[in-house]
Amino acid sequence: MTYKIKTTVKALEHKSRAVSANKHPTEPNEVIWVRENIGWFVTFDRSHESLFVGWEEPLDLKPGTEVDIIIRPRIS
Repeated sequence: MTYKIKTTVKALEHKSRAVSANKHPTEPNEVIWVRENIGWFVTFDRSHESLFVGWEEPLDLKPGTEVDIIIRPRIS
């Protein structure tokens, strides 16, 4: 069975995560952050989850774009 969810893109964002933080050698109140790229994520209307959509910015997904999310079990 296939499930189709009609929705709208709420947000598209490039995300990164902190992998380390160190004190700045000369500025006592500064921190040096090392960040890792984790890719592009999309959030849909009426959803709190962000879904990974790749390493390159998807040029056809902008806030307000209407989309269909298709869920189909794999047949092995």
